[in-house]
Parts: sequence; C-alpha cells; structure tokens
Amino acid sequence: MIFILAGSHVHARKWAAAQMLSDDEWFCTLDLDDLKGRENFHVVVLETASELPPIVFERLFNLGQTRGRINRR
Repeated sequence: MIFILAGSHVHARKWAAAQMLSDDEWFCTLDLDDLKGRENFHVVVLETASELPPIVFERLFNLGQTRGRINRR
C-alpha cells in the first residue's frame, strides 16, 4: 500500500494512474484520524504537497512515517 501525500486528491490520482497503480494499491488523505487508522504502507511525497500549509504537511508526513512502519516486514 502507498500513501500519496499530495496537494489534492486529483494530483494523487493522476500520479497513481501514471504509475499504473490500481485504486486498491494507494490512498490519499488529508485527515489525520483516517491516517491513524492505517498501517503498513510506504509514503510518497509529490511536489504538489508544497501547496499544503507547512504545519499540515509536517503532521501528515510524520504520522505517515510512523504509521507506515507498523506491521511492516
């Protein structure tokens, strides 16, 4: 699973399509609570993530790094 950290869901969907990922192979969220419920994923940061306020980016990135490592083998 891949967490795509992007400025919008549209940017994430375009990147995933360019990588030929199916919808069940990736997700994009700006909701910290949604991210807290997930585990075992990789984080990909798109350039469009710079459109997010810095504090939002930092929180999503740090939480994504932490949650993504849970149950990873």
